[in-house]
Amino acid sequence: MTQSGKVIITCAVTGAIHTPTMTPYLPITPDEIVAEGLAAAEAGAAILHLHARNPETGQPDQRVEAFAPFLPRIKQGTDAVINITSGGSPYMSVEERAAPANPSGPDAARGPVKPVTAAPRAVPETDDGALANFFGALRALEAGTRAGPVRILHLGDSHIAGDAFTRVIRRQFQVRFGDAGRGLMQPPNAFRWHRVDGMEMRSEGWTAYNSLTHKSGPYGITGVRVETERAGAVMEIDARKERFDRATVRYLVRPGGGRFELQLGNGRQMIDTRAARSSVRTAVLEGRGEWLRATALGGGPVTVFGWSLEKAQPGVQYINLGIPGAAAYVAQAWSPAIVASDIKALAPDLIIFGYGSNEAFNVKLTRSGYRRHVRRLMGWLRRAAPQASLLVLAPADGLRRAGSGPVGERVCGHEGEAAWHALPRMG
Repeated sequence: MTQSGKVIITCAVTGAIHTPTMTPYLPITPDEIVAEGLAAAEAGAAILHLHARNPETGQPDQRVEAFAPFLPRIKQGTDAVINITSGGSPYMSVEERAAPANPSGPDAARGPVKPVTAAPRAVPETDDGALANFFGALRALEAGTRAGPVRILHLGDSHIAGDAFTRVIRRQFQVRFGDAGRGLMQPPNAFRWHRVDGMEMRSEGWTAYNSLTHKSGPYGITGVRVETERAGAVMEIDARKERFDRATVRYLVRPGGGRFELQLGNGRQMIDTRAARSSVRTAVLEGRGEWLRATALGGGPVTVFGWSLEKAQPGVQYINLGIPGAAAYVAQAWSPAIVASDIKALAPDLIIFGYGSNEAFNVKLTRSGYRRHVRRLMGWLRRAAPQASLLVLAPADGLRRAGSGPVGERVCGHEGEAAWHALPRMG
């Protein structure tokens, strides 16, 4: 930069994408946002782009009350331009986006900007590579010859669990190829900072377990389960005015199992989980609604592994199933029979293997042992979904073990998986 060059620096102190599981330094409380905002201004930021968070959950919060504890303090402490976000969710109304700016008198309010992009590239007409089946499914969807959804199943760690960049990928697919609904989701409170983009979940009276912190199963492909024996225990997902046409729930039947009721809008179904032998079943509820509720009715324990919301139209479902802190070894706690049943029920067209970041920090990890385990997991997936293409994502920036190389590079390719390396593309 020349001597006369001038630069205007904007600092997004918290943002809306990152989650506290990604870094302990993310400011989410009012005091933290004030301290980091003033420090950024002192360091040279001319504009402070501000988001509010729920200090208990870490989730973005666009209510006026969430901004009030820190906005006046920052305005009094600096002459930097205050730039309040107007929200990033596509489901927010104009009134919801503008609410924090009206009483606070910010210097600027930033709205979502739609990027100018080139016309989308055509799906390859021919591809004899590892993604051939997936490309074929997309071509059929685009041509109108496929009635059912194209499903993408993305497994991984906190990057996947937080739905940070997966939500962006989901939107891109659904804008181009159609929105077939949210698809399979983990039930509420599966782990701390559990978040589903565009939706709100609540749970009362259910106990959640995940396969990283509580290794005693059973677990399926979601890696989590919720259980209750209390009549009246309820869990609910609210899609915030987006309507769905079909709901499914994956649940356990067993001797002495209890009952629960599933409700989608005005549609209701009572499910009895008592059976002579343990197995996993799927409850399907057709209806039209923007929220899904499961209520325990008593009579014994009820266990739920996951639930889904779907739309009665062609399109893409991008399913992200991750656990913060997980490595591929988390699958050792999964039940092979349940995983196989889950995968067959999903019938995915693409399975993305998104582990590797946490493995890179494990000094006890051996390449041979890790490779054997991953090949075993890949075998589960391939046998359960022979129609699916498999894509291995090598870990992104943060790889520290000297000479370890991209993990994905060392476990894919021998059985026809595709590989994508994030590290070289991060600059």
